[in-house]
Formats: sequence, structure tokens, C-alpha cells
Amino acid sequence: MQTLVYENYSKFIDATDAIKSIGTNVTTAESGLDRLDLGMERIAQASARSDQLLRASREAVAEKLRIQRLLTRLDALLCLPKTLRRDISEKKHRKAVKSYKNATEILGRHSAGFESLRSIEAECGEILKELAEDLKKKLLWWGQAESGISALSQSSLPPSSIAEIFESAGTLLMLEDTTFSPGLNRIQCQSLALSACTQFLKERLDPGRSVSFTPINSLPNSPTRNEKEAIDSDDDSVTGIISELPIAFLDGLLEATTLYGVSFPIVGDKNPSYNGSELIGSFVENNFGSFIEQVRRLLIRRSESYVQPLLAESKSQEEEELKDDANFIQVSLALSYLLRSVRELASGLALPEVGMDLSIASALVDQTVELAEMLVRVRIGNKFKELRGLVLKECLAPLVKEVTQADKVDPNEDSRPSSSLVEMIQLSSVALSDGLQMADDLIRATLQQSQATKSAAPVDSAVVKLAVQKNARLFGIWLATSLEQLAGCEPSEDDKVLLEIHEEENAEDTKPKKKIALAGLETDGESNCQIQDGMILSSLLVQLDEEASDQAYSNFLLALCEMCRLAERNIANTLNSSIQSAMEEDARVAESANTLFGDTINPHRKGKDGLDVEHILSKRFQLAASRVLSMYILDRGAHAAAHLCTGMPRFADARDPYAIPTRPREDVLRLFDVVKASCEDLISIVGGDLFAVAVPPFPDEIDYANVFGDRLSGGSGGGTTSGLKMDVERMFIENIQVYPHAFDELEFTRNSVISGILRVALSALVESVRSSVFSSLGLRQMKVDAVFLRYLVPHYVKDVYGTPEANACTGVCNAIDDVMLNAGQRCVDPEVIGDDEYYDAEKDEITLLSRIVRSLRRRRMMLGIRLPFHDMIR
Repeated sequence: MQTLVYENYSKFIDATDAIKSIGTNVTTAESGLDRLDLGMERIAQASARSDQLLRASREAVAEKLRIQRLLTRLDALLCLPKTLRRDISEKKHRKAVKSYKNATEILGRHSAGFESLRSIEAECGEILKELAEDLKKKLLWWGQAESGISALSQSSLPPSSIAEIFESAGTLLMLEDTTFSPGLNRIQCQSLALSACTQFLKERLDPGRSVSFTPINSLPNSPTRNEKEAIDSDDDSVTGIISELPIAFLDGLLEATTLYGVSFPIVGDKNPSYNGSELIGSFVENNFGSFIEQVRRLLIRRSESYVQPLLAESKSQEEEELKDDANFIQVSLALSYLLRSVRELASGLALPEVGMDLSIASALVDQTVELAEMLVRVRIGNKFKELRGLVLKECLAPLVKEVTQADKVDPNEDSRPSSSLVEMIQLSSVALSDGLQMADDLIRATLQQSQATKSAAPVDSAVVKLAVQKNARLFGIWLATSLEQLAGCEPSEDDKVLLEIHEEENAEDTKPKKKIALAGLETDGESNCQIQDGMILSSLLVQLDEEASDQAYSNFLLALCEMCRLAERNIANTLNSSIQSAMEEDARVAESANTLFGDTINPHRKGKDGLDVEHILSKRFQLAASRVLSMYILDRGAHAAAHLCTGMPRFADARDPYAIPTRPREDVLRLFDVVKASCEDLISIVGGDLFAVAVPPFPDEIDYANVFGDRLSGGSGGGTTSGLKMDVERMFIENIQVYPHAFDELEFTRNSVISGILRVALSALVESVRSSVFSSLGLRQMKVDAVFLRYLVPHYVKDVYGTPEANACTGVCNAIDDVMLNAGQRCVDPEVIGDDEYYDAEKDEITLLSRIVRSLRRRRMMLGIRLPFHDMIR
């Protein structure tokens, strides 16, 4: 505390001493201020005397300078005509008009009193009048104005630069308010100038015109160091592509836009209804559209320059792929260079000095991005089209070869190789797996970041992914269509266009048929690859038709059906997994790398993250499986019909009107050979029981009519009334669908397929019966065959109520009744139509139709009749 007191006291003493010294210092400074005041007075007096002495000289100098300025202006006025001609010859038209306007006030004030000034004024007026007319003619011709072309001389030279165009238009605008006005207002001058610039730029853009191209103001930017390294490593072809890009067109576009703002500045609000920005905006959009279209044609032509050699077989596939990849690298580098140039153009247009709308400038970059994405999509599409040819050659062609080389089965042998169908299904599964593996390799090679970095493709990975997804869907749709064509279905140019003919639905049907509704399928245009694929498919079809055995072809159809069913379950997931895994690998490899566009890619292009969100592929292969199965039904039904329709002319034999049949025809028995073989093939795929039910005992004479109905039991009567009754009965049994519609979903079950085969065979038999004539023996034989068919059909098919197979057995039985109706109408002896009792002349007894069929098993061994299912018939 004591120390603090001492320190504060010391500071107080110092402050007191300082205050005392202030008075002493102020007193000393007063004398100095007095001396300073005295010196300032002396200086003021000396300055006043100097000013008085030099005033006359200063005024004389000022007068001489004024005279010099007047003489200079007089000299410029006297030399004004010469100055105007010099500026006009140097194409400095606006400077000449400005010089004349500066001299107009003096000439108008003093020309009346001086002859020389009056002559100068007249000479300058003639010069400006001639200038205005000449510039108007040039601008109208350059702009191709329809109002002035007919009256203009075509001897004018084209503009040497864009600056000359705007120099002329700006000069005419300056003369608008003078006596030398060309008759063009501001809007007309702007329109003519921009039209002339459009013509000027198009002549430099079109390579077909014989106009030498010279850079307009600035040369295109040179490639970057990385691009130079890529160019140096790839011959001179990359330099050729970049040099062919009309990048200087963009410099001319920017120059025209800049000069437009300088030549036509916004002064006040002369015409509020007119917006000059719309005119320059339309000019930029139209000319850039022409530029981007020219570039698009150039790059597509260079991209496709290697597509035609790829179709040739003179070079190996590896060399073709290497050349194609190298070509795409060159195009990608050109695209990167183009995009950078367009961005520089957009940046220049967005400057305040230019005054262009930012939305227009950004739209230019978007159009260039669309072009880059379009070329990438085209390339990916071409790759997938090449994949189709590889799948045909390396997957489907070997499968067809195996079918044609399969051992032919002897139709007279009961035994069949049990493994033939299984082996065929295995081969088809391997073919499908190989094709999907090729697709997986292509997808991974396309999406891998290393490939994208190597090719320097200026496209966001999301765009590439969407293109791969689309082409993968198209590949799946093509594969389904190709499998249909291999099965014998009619090809369709567009999968959306299938024959739309639907039969009338019965109001009494409780279970309508299932239809496969396909959404709008994506399609791609026809190309050389597709034409070549069509030729390969045609050759495979010819090979199957000429070399494949009947049994091998039947197995092939079932294998194709199973192939479609397998693809229905797996192809969408397989392709989508390939895409997703490739994208994940790409993200791991290039996690810190940015694409050329960074995050500026349009977010709406991301799309849905899925290959087959709407299940188009699964429905398409479901339809393909159904159509292939229908071809199998038609094929087996045709073979069965060939047996049923054999020997139809013998039914007209009327030599013995009392002859009676002894057994069903051998051809009817062979029908069930086909049916049983089909049952065995089907259960080896879908499983289940070999037969619908066991063969029941043949009904006795009491239950015979209840089982087979009046048509086959003799209760229909005969005579002339039978025809009318048959017509009435036909109304109830005629509505039987034999051939499925293109969009019908067939049930892949033994019951459904066997029912279809029998309906096809019986439909052919109906048509054969309608073109035949029957004797009494022939009609009786048809009855025996029909009863035998009715007896064994429930052994193979049955009605499953509440399902599409509700009429599987009933439909077949109705078809048998239809056969007998048509046979009865064509019998030469109407009395035997309803006759079920036959007189056996050899035994001198009456024989019933049911006894002939029931005694078949007992007489089989004695007469040597071969039954396919003798162990089932009691």
C-alpha cells in the first residue's frame, strides 16, 4: 500500500511541473507568430506586383490560343469533305457521320455569308447522301431483305466481317434523324443487321459453300495438356475431328452479340411495346441451333464411320472393338473441347456488357450436354445391337445345331430316349445363361469408371446408367421376340402391334380367360445390325425346318418354352444386379473423382432406380412362353391330326352296305401315342400325374347312353328330321376355341396342353370330314372311333372347375360330337345315322356299337391289334 502511495504522489508531482511549463512555452511562441505574419504580408505584396506586371502578357497568350483553336476548327471544316472520304474509305462510317454532325452547327450558322463554307456544306451533303444509299443497299442485300432485293444491284461485295455489318447498321441509325435518313427505323436496322450476321455465319458454317473461312476475332482455345497427350498418342485423327469442329462460329456469335449491344444501345424508352432482347435472343438461339445440328451430323458421321467395318467379317472381333473404342475416344475428346467452348460462349453472353438473358446462355450449355448424352446413348445402343448378333451366333445358333444333329426317333418304336428332352432343356438353359453373361460383361464394361475415364466421355454416370437400362430392356424384349420366331411365331416389326382379334365372350362363362396386358414397349429403329440379325434368324429357321426331326423339334419347342419361363423369373433381376454392382464398383473406384459436369447435371434425368419397374420384361417373356407353348400344341396337334385324317377316302366305300367295323382304326390308336408322349414330356418339366384319372371300366348297355350321350348311343333317330336336329345341336357345341389368341395366357399344365392338342387334332378331323363322303360302313367306323375317343379322353384330360381348364374335357368331347354331326350330314344312307344296332352277316346276329369297343381288349391278342395303353384297358 505504501508503495502505491509513493508512486501516485510521484505522478502528481510530474503533472504539476508540466502545467507550470505550459505558460513559459506559450510566451516564447508568440514572438515567432508575429514574425510569420510579417513574412506573409511581404509575399502577398510581391505577388500582387508580379500579377500586375504579367497581366497583359497572359491575356495575349490566351488570345493566341483561342485563335489557334479557331484556326484548327476552320482547317478541319475546310478539310471536312476530304476527312469524310478518308473515313469512308477506311470503313469508319460512324466516325465520318460524327465528324459531319460536329461541323453541322458552324456550317448552318455561317454558310450563308461565305461561299466557301456553302460549297463545303453541299459537298459533304452529297457524300453523306451517297453513303446512306450505299449502306442501305449493302445492308438490304446482306440481310436478304425481300423488300429491297429486286431493286438492288447484285454486284455488292459480301461483308468481310461482322464488324462491317454492325458498322453499316449503326451508321444508318445515326442518320435516322438527319436529312439523309435512309428510311430505316431502329427495328429495321437491328433486324437487317442480325439477318446479315446469320447469313455471314451460315456461310462459314456450311462446309459445302466455297467461302474461305477465316477466324473472326479470336482463334479457338487450344486443347488442354491432357487432351494434347491423348492426341499425341492417337495419330492425327483426333486433331482432325477437333479441327473439323466450327468452333470459330461461336466466336462470331459472341462478337455479333457484343457489337449488337454497342451499336444499338438502349436510350430512353422509345418503343415500350418492342423488346430488343427478344430479337437478339432469337438470333442467338437460331444460330446456335444450326451450329449444334451441324456438329451433331459431323460427330455422328465420324462415330458411324467405324460401324460399317464392324459388320464385315474380314477382321477379328478384337481389332474391331479396339478400333471402335479408339474412335469413340476421339469423338469424346472432341465433345469435351466443344463443351468447354460453349461454356466460354455462355460466360461471354452473360456479361453485363452484352446484356443477354441468363436463361438463354444456360440453354446453350444444356443443348450441348444433350448432344453429348445423345451420342453416348447411340454408342451404347450400337453396342447392345452388336450383342444381339453375338447372342444369335454364339448362343442360339449352337442350340439349333444340337437340335438338327439329334438322333432321329423311329415312329414305329414305343421306346423313346428319356433324356433327350432333359438334355435339350439343359442346353437351352446354358444358352440363356451364356447370353446373359455376355450382357453382364457389356454392362460392366460400359459402366466401369475406368472405361469412362479413359474415353474422357463428358457425360454424367446417371445418364449412362439410364441408357444402359433402356438398352438392356430392349435387349430382353428382342430376346423374347427372337425365341418366339425360332418357335415359328410370326415376326412383328413392333411388339406393340399384335393382331387384336378377340372372340366374343360368352355371358355364361364364369371364368374369363386370362390375358397378358403389355405396357407400351420401348422400341428402337431399324439398323444394319437388325437386318443382319433378321438374316441369321431366317437361316436358323430354315435349318430347323429342313434338318430337325419331328421329335427333336417338339423337344426344342418345349425347351424354348422353359427357356422363356426361366427368363421370366430371372432376366430382369440378373440385368439389374449387373447394373447395380457395376455402379457400386464404379463409385468405389472413383469416389473422389468428379465428372466434367460435376453436380450440374439435370436432376430430372436420374429416373427410377430399376431396370424393370413396370415388369415389362417379365410380362414379355410370359407372353413369349405362352406363344411358344401354343406352337408346341399346334405342332403336336398337327402330328395327331395327320394320323386321324389318314385314309379318309376309304370311308366312301359303299360296295358292301351291310359291312360293319370290327375295331377302331389303327390311326386312332396312334393318336394316343402322340398324346402319351406329350404327357411324358410335360410331367418331366412341370411334374404331376401322367394321366388325369385311371381308365374306368367300359359302361354297360344301361349306362352307355348316359356316358356317351344321344349322339353316339343311337338315340338321335334317323330320317329327314335328323338333319334339323343336328343343326339345333350344332348351336350348342360349335363354340369351341381351338387356337389361342396372341395375348391369351396358356396354363403350362399337362391337362391344358393335352386338351389343346386334342382340340387341334379334332378340328383338323372336322375339316377333313366336311370334305368327305361317308357310306354306311364309313359312318359306322366313325362312330366306333368316336366312342373309343370319348372313352379314353377322360383318361388324359379333365374339367377343373373355377380355373381356365373348366372345359378342358368338355370341349374335347364337344369336338368329337361335332365330328359326328358333320359325318352324319355327309352320309349317303341317312337311315344309319341314328342306328346303333349292326347286323353281323358272318355270325348272323345283331351287334351293338358298344360291344365292338368293349371287346377290343379281348380281341387285341387274337387280331394283332396294338394298343398304346393295353395295361390300362380292362
